[in-house]
Amino acid sequence: MSADHEARKELGFDPDALREKYRIERDKRLREDGNEQYVEVKGQFSHYVEDPYITDRIQREPLTDEVDVAIIGGGFGGLLAGVRLRQAGVANIRMIEKGDEFGGTWYWNRYPGAACDIESYVYLPLLEETGYIPPKKYVEGADIMAYSQQIAKQWNLYDDVCFQTEVQELRWDEAAQRWIIKTNQGDAMKARFVISSNGPLNRPKLPGIEGIDSYQGHTFHTSRWDYAYTGGDAHGNLTGLKDKRVGIIGTGATAVQCVPHLGAAAKELFVFQRTPSSIDERNDKPTDEEWVKSLKPNWHQERMDNFNTLVSGGVTDEDLVNDGWTEIIRNLLLMIRNEDEPDMSMEAIMEKMELADFQKMESIRSRVEAVIEDPETAEHLKPYYRQFCKRPCFHDDYLPTFNRENVHLIDTEGRGIDRITPKGIVANGVEYELDCIIFGTGFEVGTEYTRRCGYDTYGREGKSLSQHWADGARTYHGLHSSGFPNSFMMGTLQTAFTANYPHSLNEQAKHIAYIVNQCMEGNHQVVEATADAEQEWVDTIISLARMNEKFLADCTPGYYNNEGKPTERSQQNTSYGAGPVAFFKMLEDWRAEGMMSMNMNLYGHDGQWLMVDCGVTFARPGAIEPHVQMADPAFIADQQDNLTGLLITHAHEDHIGAVAHLWPQLRCPVYLTAFSAAILRRKLAEHNLLDEVPLHVIAPGSHLQLGEFDIQWLNLTHSTPQSQALWIQTKAGSILHTGDWKIDLDPVVGPPIIPAEFAALADEGVLAMVCDSTNALNPGHSISEGDLFEGLKTLIADAPGRVVVGCFGSNIARLHTLVSVAFHTGRYAGVLGRSLNNYLQAARQARLWDKSLSIIDASHLGYLPPEEVLAIATGSQGESGAALSRLAADTHPDLSLQSGDTVILSARVIPGNEVALSALLDRLRQRGVHVVSDESLNFPIHASGHPCQDELTDMYSWVQPKFAIPVHGEAQHMAANAEIAQRSGVSRSFTGENGDLFMLAPVPGMRRGFAGVGRLGFDRGRLTKI
Repeated sequence: MSADHEARKELGFDPDALREKYRIERDKRLREDGNEQYVEVKGQFSHYVEDPYITDRIQREPLTDEVDVAIIGGGFGGLLAGVRLRQAGVANIRMIEKGDEFGGTWYWNRYPGAACDIESYVYLPLLEETGYIPPKKYVEGADIMAYSQQIAKQWNLYDDVCFQTEVQELRWDEAAQRWIIKTNQGDAMKARFVISSNGPLNRPKLPGIEGIDSYQGHTFHTSRWDYAYTGGDAHGNLTGLKDKRVGIIGTGATAVQCVPHLGAAAKELFVFQRTPSSIDERNDKPTDEEWVKSLKPNWHQERMDNFNTLVSGGVTDEDLVNDGWTEIIRNLLLMIRNEDEPDMSMEAIMEKMELADFQKMESIRSRVEAVIEDPETAEHLKPYYRQFCKRPCFHDDYLPTFNRENVHLIDTEGRGIDRITPKGIVANGVEYELDCIIFGTGFEVGTEYTRRCGYDTYGREGKSLSQHWADGARTYHGLHSSGFPNSFMMGTLQTAFTANYPHSLNEQAKHIAYIVNQCMEGNHQVVEATADAEQEWVDTIISLARMNEKFLADCTPGYYNNEGKPTERSQQNTSYGAGPVAFFKMLEDWRAEGMMSMNMNLYGHDGQWLMVDCGVTFARPGAIEPHVQMADPAFIADQQDNLTGLLITHAHEDHIGAVAHLWPQLRCPVYLTAFSAAILRRKLAEHNLLDEVPLHVIAPGSHLQLGEFDIQWLNLTHSTPQSQALWIQTKAGSILHTGDWKIDLDPVVGPPIIPAEFAALADEGVLAMVCDSTNALNPGHSISEGDLFEGLKTLIADAPGRVVVGCFGSNIARLHTLVSVAFHTGRYAGVLGRSLNNYLQAARQARLWDKSLSIIDASHLGYLPPEEVLAIATGSQGESGAALSRLAADTHPDLSLQSGDTVILSARVIPGNEVALSALLDRLRQRGVHVVSDESLNFPIHASGHPCQDELTDMYSWVQPKFAIPVHGEAQHMAANAEIAQRSGVSRSFTGENGDLFMLAPVPGMRRGFAGVGRLGFDRGRLTKI
């Protein structure tokens, strides 16, 4: 008996046989017309979208006033946008809703049995803010609608809403820089910003069945349930159907919930099925009061994140929701744990994921067999496709309904209904006479965005959004389009798709509210995505969509895969392929970008000032602000006569990059090491300042007296050479300014850190330590630069063809290691990229480069045999003009990559660069280039230059400062640093914001005031205020 047979026997199914069965069932359902098989609900079908819930029509005068923000849509998206704007201090808003109440999809979908199919403790947003606890695990639609109204009341959104109002046009007024919003009520209201949250499932769709307009009985769509005809309410009891023969077309999520009530009430029920849904157990239960009492602050966000991670294929320590949605991941982890030496390659994980999916769907099909009494009916109700090809359903009463004598499953073997006649429905050649046909056929998804919205948007120069999107959606982050200023969209197009949709809406609302608030506080009249940022995001969406292309192509037709006909356009109109966890993190990093750069510190004593570092940051991709940004030095420029000097701790851009821009305002001497001086001289020469700026080269570890300040330079290790800490002594006390650092006993270039030098400071007494917080959230100890050689040598020795390594140009130690690896692996090392060459030249000028390490001219690389090439390149962050991007585009003059070559990333992505880097790597993979990053290996090929928690603990124990001042990080990083300081025996920590002035003597920690700080941008050769 073969090993393969034994493996199938152990699994309980034959994977190859299932793959073939899935293919056969998919092919049955493929149609040439794709999305065109549906008819638009307009003209003779317009009654299907009429609102049956309005009792009194609103009569009011047209509005022509102006608001700060108009929000279109009163579902969870609009509500969350309103709440987040309120929390950001934006009061003057207006909500526009075509229904008669808040609730969105839960306003329209009031069919019997309507309920959430995601656990209510994660599905309902703002639970901690409102204090509401759902009464059971899966709450009903009426409860959700009532909760929507509770949110609106708590944040006073009823004061600012226009119900029964449909937008007909949005048009940008360039002169006024306002949006004009025209509605069916005759309004022409104005808004500075517009947020459109129309909902992805808001426009009902009807099947384009022959004869659909000929039927003479009663019809309605499930999203406009006709209780006047059926009787009853959302809880069932449909007494109006007791003598009726009812047909329902569709077996998706809505039908699964309403069919049990129809089956219980109708004289006869005919369920017309093209594709069966996967039906798992629901196991609903009341909320446990003891569990509620045990909840701790932030429980809701943690639970949402936990669920989102698991259903996105991630791994967590605990499954907090523990339901059918997360079972596949549990099966996957069980498979891995049962293997002695699990293969964790991407190919192996994908195979395990498929097997876990097979297991899950086998259990779904087994449940059908166990519940359904008639074997033929049971066979027709078995789904044969991957679980997430269609939205999974969870219900305890749907399957048993087919055991009722009055309920008939009419399975069409994937073909669909033949036609509709005046009397009923013809399927499989048989006519079924019916009193009522209910369309449970869902909502438009793959049609034009503006068609689903019901209006078009006209931006700059009158260009419409439908024109701009003629070849597919074009956005930045899925939230705004170039040419449509101050306009935001919420939804799934080019954003994150997650099973728990309100979670995604909440993240989008926070992001939009942040941008709006930044504009209003900074008095920015217009915010708009650039064309380049938009194109970059579109490229990213398309490239990531290709990673999921095979999965969707193998799926049964549905709205997930454009009805079985994926196209380039549908790929462009899809969601962010890296998943919601990555997308939410990207938005968070985008908002935080720039907070950890632009280093500029001032120390004052007895009327004199000392500046430490003068750096730049770079605007996040797609920002409307200038790319190069720096702190505004107005506070110290106004008293430059008292500025004794500028000290540079090391040569990274966020510490040295602004000197050439700002020195004309400072006009003070600059002190720095030889390596930093070599880098700065190039920058000064570009600004014609080389002969004007007084540069003083300081030997590492030397001493300097500047006015009231006695400064000792102390050697530190970092990811660039000659990094220095500064011990600044005054008559009032001393401060240790660490700069950026790590504890590296084998830094490859330069001396290691000497603990005794820092411990000696404790004997002198240190009033305060101003300390790097970048890695304060990371436990343990950072990796040494010296530990990278063996891993890189192994990787490069085993790689066929050419090898290109992307790394930061300023990391001379990494360059040293890579050139050494080239020698040991029989390759020639060459350098690609201007910044790498500049830093290499600076290292040589500072005598930091080992002359025995040979680097060939880059122009020779293209003539070498592939197995002898090791190119070290710039562009590890996806920068468009850097060497790696040019290699990906095959436009580099010195080297061309071929299929089978390897690109290694010996760097971690900086927050804000994820999109650009992802697109770059995908372009390389499409050319057949093998891409390797640190995350995919079990040995290190990159080392951070910042201290982790154990290193911070060591430094605090050596120096023993009286006070700690965490800097260089976001709030969470600085808080973690302060906690470590406290555990290390530091008496107090002071954290502040940009511009805070702290007095350390004679009254330590008292905020003396605030310097009016701001940002400057360098754009088109001049500095401007941001």
